[in-house]
Amino acid sequence: MRTVIKLNAADRVDLTAALKGVDSREQAIIYLKFYSGLSQSAIAQKLGISQMHVSRLQRSALNKLKSSLAKQASS
Repeated sequence: MRTVIKLNAADRVDLTAALKGVDSREQAIIYLKFYSGLSQSAIAQKLGISQMHVSRLQRSALNKLKSSLAKQASS
């Protein structure tokens, strides 16, 4: 079962801005994982890359998002 978190308008703006710092392939992985609910294996198949590469790209994207959101919160 997926957990749905409703964001307020300010949080959506912050997340949208943070996503601009993530490259297009990483954005696709984030979308497929968290909006479409696909597994890493399904994402790998859809994008034509290995599951391990999906894992690395997902970790990289999440680290970039965390960093960007932390910077936004402190300013």
